[in-house]
Amino acid sequence: MTNKIVFLYPTYDPDNPNPDFASDKMRKQPIGVFALASYVRSIGYDVVLLDGRLFHKKVMHQKIIDECRDAFAVGFSVMTCQIQQAYDYSKMLKKLYPDLWVIWGGIHPTLFPEQCIKPDFVDFVVNGEGEYCVEQLLRMLKKNDTKSWLTIGLIDNLVWENPLGLIFINPLGKPIDINELPDPDYSMIPMKVYMEGPFWNYFDYEVERLFDICTSRGCPYKCTFCATTLPAFSTWRALTAERVNSLIDLAVTKFNAKHIWFTDDLFFVSKKRAVAIMEHIIDKKYDITWEALTTINLFKNILTDDVLALMKKSGGIVLGMGAESGSDRILKIINKPQQTRETIMYAMKQCNKHGIIPKPSFLTGIPGETHDEAKETIKLIADIAEVCPKTSFYVPSVFRPYPGTALYEECIKLGFKEPETLEAWLKYEFHDNYFIKPKDLPWIKDPGFHINIPYVTYNYLHYNLFGDKKNKPISRKIAGRLANLRIKRDIWAFPYEYKITRMKKNLEKIPLFNKLVRLVT
Repeated sequence: MTNKIVFLYPTYDPDNPNPDFASDKMRKQPIGVFALASYVRSIGYDVVLLDGRLFHKKVMHQKIIDECRDAFAVGFSVMTCQIQQAYDYSKMLKKLYPDLWVIWGGIHPTLFPEQCIKPDFVDFVVNGEGEYCVEQLLRMLKKNDTKSWLTIGLIDNLVWENPLGLIFINPLGKPIDINELPDPDYSMIPMKVYMEGPFWNYFDYEVERLFDICTSRGCPYKCTFCATTLPAFSTWRALTAERVNSLIDLAVTKFNAKHIWFTDDLFFVSKKRAVAIMEHIIDKKYDITWEALTTINLFKNILTDDVLALMKKSGGIVLGMGAESGSDRILKIINKPQQTRETIMYAMKQCNKHGIIPKPSFLTGIPGETHDEAKETIKLIADIAEVCPKTSFYVPSVFRPYPGTALYEECIKLGFKEPETLEAWLKYEFHDNYFIKPKDLPWIKDPGFHINIPYVTYNYLHYNLFGDKKNKPISRKIAGRLANLRIKRDIWAFPYEYKITRMKKNLEKIPLFNKLVRLVT
């Protein structure tokens, strides 16, 4: 048996070359599976990491066949929108190489472990963090000890099916102390591809030489809509400031990084740690910019004026944060009781005061949300644009329920039915909000209204805040003026925007219409 294992990060759209990079212009490293692959290499295995987003479908098809020819195991990191390629390649590889062990991990198998272990071409599923689980599993596979149910049953975080068809979900192990893990092994991924643009720019700041650093795992908050509340992810653990500073040194001195993206779910939990990192950047006189995620309530006790000033001085230019809703009642439903419309506006004003670009995200379609409450969110977005013109907005996302969260159970009571098999998930279309259908949202009244909100908001912001109105395509002008009419006059009948956008996306898949659609929009 060889010592080689292949890890694959599937593409989001198997039928379109490079769609993931083209759509968001952010070439993010596959942080989770990259950390796992780095750990597995550090304990002595020959590791290959393939990013399915980097290659045309035909090229990727041949690469995975060639790399797995002499491997003893292959691991897939799977989000829900990546199921198709993971499914197709797992099935193909098991047919080509019957002795190859196929392992699935990532958020979708963690949410639906029993569905993911059922296909006969998936041998094992990793539930939650993978480093220690995969280490023990690979050791067992190398010893050819899979016939011992006792051995398999002792591996924390592992999901498996015995020969009688019984599925076992082993207990979760202790959250990993990430300071015990090695640094990412950047030699195994094409850093040039990830670091070179094109990227979105932030107003006056041109993002170049982007470098991702993950400095923590988990989140201490318990938002009722969020998958980080699941036991596998709920404990916040952080690298020490010294470890983070060494990664920053590496990014700048070896890779000539110009912009660092701290990809943590929440960067500013520890004020002391954040200050030490920012002071290090200043002391080293690094000419870089950076961005990170925070939460609104931290502006009262951690992101104080002195910290925001230090952030700006160290090159921090963007703070992402979950504003979520303009309705205080909805904020309480999603378990953000300390967050209100007032505290959200305070955070935006503080960012504006210190020259930091806020990047708020929003939700619509929370169970029980009324039309008026959804419109409060749109009004909040318009108010933020006034007090902080240099805001980089995420338009509202339509709420989708995650198993294990409090709101998921509420959605089930209100008629939501998730796909019951892995094959059923393949029939879903996952392209942001583009292909959500009203029938998919039984937990809210008039779902078409909520589905339409992201499009109206986008048209409003794009028309009023970005670029010269006079030079926009005629279709953008029409969409922007209609969005203004909806928001300012409170006219929401005939939700046509999402239907037109869906039609546009379908036409873009047809070569004959692709260039024409892009020209007029």
